[in-house]
Amino acid sequence: MSLLRDMPLTVIAMEERSLITCSTGSAGPFGGSTANSIVSSCCGSTGGYAGRIIDRRGDDLTARYQVAIPQVMLQSTRGSTEANRQITLGVALNHGDSSGGGDMAAYARVDGVSMPVTRTLFSTARTSEMQVWDTTGSTGPIPGLGTLPAYYDLRGAKRFIQAVVFAVKNRVTTESSGDEGARVRASITFAAGDEAPQNVNTSAAWSTSSSTST
Repeated sequence: MSLLRDMPLTVIAMEERSLITCSTGSAGPFGGSTANSIVSSCCGSTGGYAGRIIDRRGDDLTARYQVAIPQVMLQSTRGSTEANRQITLGVALNHGDSSGGGDMAAYARVDGVSMPVTRTLFSTARTSEMQVWDTTGSTGPIPGLGTLPAYYDLRGAKRFIQAVVFAVKNRVTTESSGDEGARVRASITFAAGDEAPQNVNTSAAWSTSSSTST
């Protein structure tokens, strides 16, 4: 048996946003603006919502990592009895040389595929991979479910990367009910760093030191 001493680091890849199905839908806890929302009809399998750009050599990571595992999480605060409650979550990874993201392109996983890893939470017939739920639970709020594992070998990646979020609610509605306005967020877990434990982040933006010495 081998002993694993890896110390992964998880960072925010996209701030929490509200999932709505059209521009006039309810933006949930974030108010009526769609600026802080993911509009499902614009975020299908050929689209996607790009998260923040992460500098692999920046102080935020504190080490050089060879592996990235992005994940999208969804949580609803209301239940739903919709006959068609299907929700699809997906995540992919982009990379590029520009910190502004102008040259971002899809980066392939270790299996050579660059399309998003998708997970369907419900089908249109209200069957679900969560069949262990009881009668109340199957129509209740989604407590927090994430995408399937997506493993990326970063040794061939460019300096800047970003997660791409795919979140689709099948039923388009302007109602403020059901999973409309569910919260979506993304993270990236970095592993196989060149240092363990990682260096302490001492950049000006993150340091908590109050020293006045010169």
